[in-house]
Amino acid sequence: MVLRDSIHICFLIATLNDLDVKMTDVGNAYLNALTKESCYAIAGKEFRSDEEKVVKIVKDHYGLKSSSAEWHAHLTNSLSDMGFSSS
Repeated sequence: MVLRDSIHICFLIATLNDLDVKMTDVGNAYLNALTKESCYAIAGKEFRSDEEKVVKIVKDHYGLKSSSAEWHAHLTNSLSDMGFSSS
């Protein structure tokens, strides 16, 4: 959680230094990382012809023990691929 005052200070610093401000949101972030756990479910009506079949879950989701660690690894790799490094 970021305080509003902190954001205002960052915008002020950016303006004074003629910097562009860019932002993003990583909402539902866990859905982008692959899971290492073996998870299975029974498909519901939304799967139409595959309804009631056993399906394997390959993407992380909230509630798995490894979700946060897998998301952290995925985000780290993605940022590294874009040229960012930890400071």
